[in-house]
Amino acid sequence: MSCTQVIYNRDLFTHIVSYLSVEELKVVAEKFRDLLHYDYIAPTKHTLVYGEVQSGKTGKIMDYIQRYMPQLPKLLILQNNVFMQDQYVRALKSRQISYTVIHGQTKTREYRQEQVIVLINNKYRKNALLEYLAKNKYSLKQFCLILDESDQYLHSIRRNPIFTTAKHVLHVTATPFHYKKFPLDDMVMLKPRNNYVGLKEVVFREVMISNENYVANMHASMHNIIGQQFTSVPDGKGIMMITCFNKIVTMKEQAFILSRRHPSIPVIVVTMNTFVYVNGAITMTIKKKNIQKLFDMFDHKNIIVIANRLSNRGINYTNSTYSRHITHQISVASNNYTSFIQKCRIFGVRESNEPRPVLYCIKSTTDGYYDKLIRRLDTVSKIKQQPDKIKNTVRTLKQRCKERGIKGYSKLRKGELIALLQDELDESN
Repeated sequence: MSCTQVIYNRDLFTHIVSYLSVEELKVVAEKFRDLLHYDYIAPTKHTLVYGEVQSGKTGKIMDYIQRYMPQLPKLLILQNNVFMQDQYVRALKSRQISYTVIHGQTKTREYRQEQVIVLINNKYRKNALLEYLAKNKYSLKQFCLILDESDQYLHSIRRNPIFTTAKHVLHVTATPFHYKKFPLDDMVMLKPRNNYVGLKEVVFREVMISNENYVANMHASMHNIIGQQFTSVPDGKGIMMITCFNKIVTMKEQAFILSRRHPSIPVIVVTMNTFVYVNGAITMTIKKKNIQKLFDMFDHKNIIVIANRLSNRGINYTNSTYSRHITHQISVASNNYTSFIQKCRIFGVRESNEPRPVLYCIKSTTDGYYDKLIRRLDTVSKIKQQPDKIKNTVRTLKQRCKERGIKGYSKLRKGELIALLQDELDESN
């Protein structure tokens, strides 16, 4: 039987390729997908899309939905946040992309050939999704999976059948530090637009405070920045974001104090219920899912926003015409670089005539926090190369052990391993 006869005998060809490794099968399936009798044999492929905070990742997701394997529906999983769900629904509507949002009322709905199935990542919605997929198992046999901010919940979803049965998984994040050991097939780094302002473009000011009476010193520094620098900026309309506090009660206490000190500035505390303080009193309690409409309500020269979890990922803090952005932000240095970077809602696309936004970093150590962040981001470009380095090192160790009659490099002591690697280094030089 000739090679051509084997390939076009779909049953025989499918049987043969089922013996291949996952890596080999991914190559074969990509080239001969139409010849596979059972398409499920083709393994899941994983692509990582990395883009800086607020650099246009949502637009790339919309492009992916419309252009990549358009015959397959896309399952879009978001972080557990209704603000994010509302933001994506508006983006889908603007592109005229059909969708359905999965929750308790839609879990028994018939699949109507929507292009996107939207889900926020919590156990109730995931259970609703399983019911939805079970009901539509004949019409939803295959789909692609999009994980927005996937590093946040990759560990909890990677063994879920939703994850393992998808034909293609698109991982999207601004902080892909957990992917060094994840078997990616491809990585796409988004190039920010020319007028994008990120970590290297903002004015980064490190504010040193003493560990003694740390909380009181932090509050004093924050009030000093607002009183002497934020409110004194001439012209324009400023928005100050404060992400220093992790408890709602503390956020509300500081909003009360700030609104008393600056009675002409509305202070907005963003939680699932949004509170607006003016002159020491709550003037409004708003249940809004749309941050842009929230900012449209205020025409003041300056606004102060206090947020924590709802500043962490994805949400754009601007008005509906994109004419107002965060001009100042106060954050606290953290050893969790992912969390710090994700909370920098001050990053984003700006007009060329706007002044450079200012990011204040409160810290209690003398080390250069800005330099640490830059080094952390610079490691992103090396993620794709990391698995190859590991494979090459293991291959080298095996070869050196074989040459020296050593049965297994994994049983060597630290000093012996160093000696083997040193031999390799000396030979390469």
